Formats: sequence, C-alpha cells, structure tokens
Amino acid sequence: MAEKLNRQSQQDAHLKDLEIQDKRGFIADRRNNTIQQNKSNTNSGTIKIDEVGVADDLNNKINVFVTYAWDGYDEHDEKVISFVNFLREKGYNASMDRKLSQDETATNLNKMMIEGIQNSNKVIIILSPKYKEKANTFTGGVGFEYALIIEELKTNNNKFIFASFGNASIDEISPTGIKGREVLDLKKDQDSSNFNALFSKLQNKNLIQFSDVSPILPEVQTKLIKPFKL
Repeated sequence: MAEKLNRQSQQDAHLKDLEIQDKRGFIADRRNNTIQQNKSNTNSGTIKIDEVGVADDLNNKINVFVTYAWDGYDEHDEKVISFVNFLREKGYNASMDRKLSQDETATNLNKMMIEGIQNSNKVIIILSPKYKEKANTFTGGVGFEYALIIEELKTNNNKFIFASFGNASIDEISPTGIKGREVLDLKKDQDSSNFNALFSKLQNKNLIQFSDVSPILPEVQTKLIKPFKL
C-alpha cells in the first residue's frame, strides 16, 4: 500500500511539472506573439522610421516655427512657404503664419507669434533686408516678435536658428541685436551637405563626434638640470 501511494505521489508530481512547463510555454508564446505584433505595428506605420533608421514616436515630433518678414516680393514669400513644407516632408512639425492663419477668419497675429515662439522646440528666423529694417525699428509684427526673441535669447541660446536663403550678405540682413551670432546660409548648406547642418541644429545633434576625455594623461618628459660646476 505504501509503495502504491508513493508511486501515485510521483505520478502526481510529474503531472504537476508538465502543467508548469505548459504554462511557461504558453507565457513564452504570448511574449513572442507580442514582440511580433510590435514589429508588425512598426512596419505598418504605428511607429515611423526616419531616413536614418531611428524609430520616432508619431506623438513626439519636433515642433518648428518659421518666422520672416513679408517682403511684398512674392518669390521670397513663396520660398518661405516652400521651405516650411520641405521641413514637414522631412518629419518636422513645421508651421508659419500663413499656415496658422488659415485656421481662423480673424487671427490675432500677435497672439499667434507669441504662441508660435513659446510652444515650439525650435524657431527659425529667415533673415532678409526687410526683416533687418523692421527689426531695427521695431516696426509691425516683425518688431513685436523680434523683441520677444531678443528677450528669450538672454536665457535660451539653443532655441533659435537664424538663417538666410543666401541671396544677401550677413551685414545686409542681420539686425543690430543679433550681430555676431551665427547665421546659417541655407543655400550653402543645401549645396554642400544636403541640409545636414540644419538638421543637426533642429535635432540637437553634433556634426563632429569628439572622443570622451581619457582619464589618463600622457607622461611628460622632463630634462634634469646638471649640478653647477665650473
């Protein structure tokens, strides 16, 4: 009787082990299915893969506001619109006054500029002779936003990108308040690196990757002074 009970106990233990293994296998299958589903979602567009292969959450775009001076010169204004659309095609959530004003019939332009600057990760200022003229005299919408930009530059140097279309010299387009600051020539950037400098600024990525500082300094070779002797 004792031997029979012992044999039954061993069988029960074996069955329990099989049950545990089945559960573990079921859990592993569920985990693998979840991984495959995530991969499928990635391929179907739930997660976007950008041009360099980095996964980018669709809800975590870089917000870019582009500002400029209405020049009364249709080609310049159309070029700004085209530039904003180009940024959007490259994955940046770029906007401008002409885009935002389409959403309302009586747009408050000052409010729009304040929100555009405050709510954006990056602000690109397209400089031109007209922009310089209005900024230096604090005239109109350009003067209003320029005052905001100059004030915020005191505490945030990494938000604003001053740029030009490369059709005028730096002196011709730069307001007095930003003299000495870098102005990105978009024409040169396009021709030399396909806008790589612009993209690096928008994404806060360094173009040149320097090595980490080594904890070991090189040994300095010294020269001993011989004892004085005549």
